[in-house]
Amino acid sequence: MAQDSRREGGQDRIQNGPAAMNRRPRLRKILIPLSRNPISLAGSALMMISAILFVSLMLIEFLGAEGSPYLGIITYLILPAGGLLGFILVY
Repeated sequence: MAQDSRREGGQDRIQNGPAAMNRRPRLRKILIPLSRNPISLAGSALMMISAILFVSLMLIEFLGAEGSPYLGIITYLILPAGGLLGFILVY
């Protein structure tokens, strides 16, 4: 058991406390498979871009900026569909 903790960075865990013990292995289990598959990388990039643009366009619309009539179509139909497509590519 002690040998396994050394192999997984047990010294870092002791120095950073018990909260770091739970976060790092879970994060690695999620990120490592995503970075090995180019389709998953493309899907995660598509999700992030769609989410950032969705939030940005919603804020612009809520602040009362006059936009084109197509702004709502892009904000509420195309960007969520892009996020869903990215989610499908990841999983």
